[in-house]
Amino acid sequence: MLSEKLKKEYDFIDTPPYINEKISKLCEIADIIIIPTKAGVLDLLATKSTIDIIKEVKAENKALIVFNMVKPKTTLTEEKKEVTDYGIKVSKTMISDLVSFSRSVLVNGVEDNNTAQKQIDNLTKEILTLTINYINIYLHN
Repeated sequence: MLSEKLKKEYDFIDTPPYINEKISKLCEIADIIIIPTKAGVLDLLATKSTIDIIKEVKAENKALIVFNMVKPKTTLTEEKKEVTDYGIKVSKTMISDLVSFSRSVLVNGVEDNNTAQKQIDNLTKEILTLTINYINIYLHN
């Protein structure tokens, strides 16, 4: 029954950016894989090794790359093109390098900053849409 399958708790697992033997198994059992990355060359190279593991376990359809700490007025055209070549969906929402995000730990959120809150809301919608789409595919197979 669909309602029974959807009545479960969600666990969030934050893995290290380096590779270990458990990453493959986590990618297999995860409903969604969120890959946060900065736009720097070294960050994109580090992301590539994670994406290789995701591809090994055939989990590309449930992965999402999210650019974070993006400087204001940055387009990231070249970086997006490079990451798109990896074959993993790239989030439309980019998380900016805003002081509000750094302070959020101290003030319990970003509600006081409309830009920051809108970015979080938009990213949440993207993640939920990806999750629903993946669950629908999973339930029909």
